[in-house]
Amino acid sequence: MGGVSQRGISTALTWSQARHVASHAATTLPPVLARLGEAFGHPLAEPITRLVDDPPTDLADQSGYAVRGKGPWTLIDEPARLPGTCSRVSAGEPLPAGIVAVLTTEQTESERTRDGGVRVLGRDALTGLPDPAARPTADEGILRKGCWARSGEVLAQRPMGAPSSRVQLVSPAMVALAAASGHDTIAVVRPPSVETIIIGEALQSAGIPRAGRVRDALGDAVPAHVAALGARANPPIRALDDAQEIRTLVEDSNADLVITTGSTAVTSRAAMRGVLVDLGAHWLIDGIAMTPGGSLLLARLVDGRILACLPGDPASALAGLYTVIGPVIRSMRGLPQPELASAVLASAAVQQGRSQDTYLAPVTVLDHDGRSYATPLPTTGPAGLAGWANADAIAVIAPGTGYREDVVELLPTIGA
Repeated sequence: MGGVSQRGISTALTWSQARHVASHAATTLPPVLARLGEAFGHPLAEPITRLVDDPPTDLADQSGYAVRGKGPWTLIDEPARLPGTCSRVSAGEPLPAGIVAVLTTEQTESERTRDGGVRVLGRDALTGLPDPAARPTADEGILRKGCWARSGEVLAQRPMGAPSSRVQLVSPAMVALAAASGHDTIAVVRPPSVETIIIGEALQSAGIPRAGRVRDALGDAVPAHVAALGARANPPIRALDDAQEIRTLVEDSNADLVITTGSTAVTSRAAMRGVLVDLGAHWLIDGIAMTPGGSLLLARLVDGRILACLPGDPASALAGLYTVIGPVIRSMRGLPQPELASAVLASAAVQQGRSQDTYLAPVTVLDHDGRSYATPLPTTGPAGLAGWANADAIAVIAPGTGYREDVVELLPTIGA
């Protein structure tokens, strides 16, 4: 890995090194309480727990007489709240405090008293005969409060100490569980906010390019990409290639991650390197040995926010999105970095003579006989993007490889 200089890293990082740096550039954002309808898809930050005991109160486990105190018991029409009384109950009915048992009609004998009331006697457990001295077993026929589960019991949680690949995203089932438990909110990792600044005087934001201008290809693509990664993408801002204007926009932004496009070349006319110096940023990446997109910059601002500077060339910017932005956003969301799939090159992928660079190539992927085969696509069409737009994946072709039958890693085209 290259050494860090005042202006950043003195030599370009390899593709793998850049991915590693990007994955450790930011820390997990703090949790927030999200309404149930908004929590889906975000990492669960705190366990979902029971809010009340289950059952929430004492319940009759059988139909019969709810008895209080020692027998015999006087049957009353209201809940039994005095010793020596009882009342009729149905299975599942809530019980007042102090009920010692619920006895079925088979376990009791009822008789009329002289005053027209009803007296209930328990039956002897051995003989089955009515016995004024019979005593029920404590809690017989009762489901006591919390006998199934206690308040505070964990129903769903982000596994503690488990492999990072088991981080849980809130699923529809979790939302339903939380609602059934009485929750109105779920604690999730706060999604990162992302600001996109499109730099360039000659960029046209709509319509067919005219008068020597070029159509901006990134103003919609970058926010869409970061949104697919689970971030909150702000509408893009457009700026001239002016250091003071760019610096002001970066300083005024409240986003966790600021992405700029353009003005990253190592020339006196490109503004971004001077902006990073003026901001006192801590340089993390100063170029990557990859084609396209090698002039990418990544820095941490003094307030902890991350600034990613993508090249203005659309294909180079896409390469930067796949290489760096995905790992940064995953680290902010507390998510693991994915294990990349692999495939065998079905035909050679030319690295344009840059043998020391990792080459990112759009490919189609076909599975055959238990193996995946990747076929490179030509980078034709407007801004050379036709291959990228039609790709099943992006092949990561390491230096010295790219020949037919070579094994390459694959980046997904969405959520990479």
